[in-house]
Amino acid sequence: MDNLADFGVPDFISAGTFSGERQIGFHLHEGTELVLITEGDCGIQVDDLQLRGSARNLFILPGKVAHNQTNYGLVTTFYTTFKAGKNFNERPRVITADNWLSQWVINLCQLAETVSEGLNELAAGILYSVIQRI
Repeated sequence: MDNLADFGVPDFISAGTFSGERQIGFHLHEGTELVLITEGDCGIQVDDLQLRGSARNLFILPGKVAHNQTNYGLVTTFYTTFKAGKNFNERPRVITADNWLSQWVINLCQLAETVSEGLNELAAGILYSVIQRI
């Protein structure tokens, strides 16, 4: 298989957490990034678009597009990057994450920290659910 995303299966890249007040400069990722805020308030600039969110908000950021993160005090986030199929709308936006969506993004980060064997397959299953929920 070339790329799982070409077949409609999300292709997990990475996941992690951030907690702090430091500003995140402009950077980009190979795939789509989801950033779930669990504490605090922050803004993300993508091209000319300025997005702002707080706890229970989920940023959806396109792959290969530079963005930053401006934190307004202490901010805690859970984030994941992946390649989605062609049908996923990765336009930059902020949505309210319900309990399921929040838990699945957090689960992806927990998996990335604790599982090595079979991580991509497990993450792909959760990502599929995340994409369907979005």
